[in-house]
Formats: sequence, C-alpha cells, structure tokens
Amino acid sequence: MKKLIFTCIGTIFFLSSCGTSFTLPFNVVDEAPYILECIQEETPKERKKCTINLIQRYINETIDANQKKEYNLKTRQKFEVTFLITKSGNAKVLYMDSSAPVLNEHIIKVIESLPKFKPGKQKGETIGTTYTIPIVF
Repeated sequence: MKKLIFTCIGTIFFLSSCGTSFTLPFNVVDEAPYILECIQEETPKERKKCTINLIQRYINETIDANQKKEYNLKTRQKFEVTFLITKSGNAKVLYMDSSAPVLNEHIIKVIESLPKFKPGKQKGETIGTTYTIPIVF
C-alpha cells in the first residue's frame, strides 16, 4: 500500500501499512517512543532526551569518514532522514533528502538497524511515530 501524506495545521500525518492506523511526529505524541536502553531514565522528558542522544551517537558511530573515502566524496555531506518508529518498535525510513545519493542505501541500512524502541502512545493507544533527524559528516 502506498503511503499517503496529509498536512494538518503544520503537522504531517502518515497513513501506512506499517502496522499503524496513523502516526504522529516524535515531538507531539503524548508518550514519545524511546530506545529500550533509556528505560532507566525516570521521566518521559529524560527518556526522550536519552533516546535522541542515543540515536545521534549510534548514527555518528556507524557512519564515519571511511564511507566518504569509499565513495570518493570530498566535501561535507548532509542528509535529512524521516523515519517511522513502528508499533512493534522498529525503525523504517520514509523519506530522505541527501547531498550524496550514493550513500542513500547505506544511510537506510543504518537507520533501519537502530536499536529496538518502546513505541509511542497517543491517548493510551500504541501508535507509530515519525522522527526526522539531520545527519552531517
């Protein structure tokens, strides 16, 4: 099934076949998803901050200068990736805007190999949640 995108007061809602009836962005969902390693954090705000830090660290550790050399890229590369954290806690890339298309497949593999998440909730219902992250290396 194709993904349909609707904009509603500046928020993007995705209808998909990824196990959710709808998804909300990470920053507006009632209970944001978090990486299971962040469960020790006491408050939802701390779990959210921990999750953002772990996502950025994971990406920075997984994508390095070797990829630039491998693909003969001379300049700094910029990507913006929007991915879905599914109801089952997995990451699935929805959209990517990059300055180095030769790395797209590699970036998708990195994002989709993120550690398992505890899914987000909206009004007590487990939902998919979108997250957009800039990547620069």
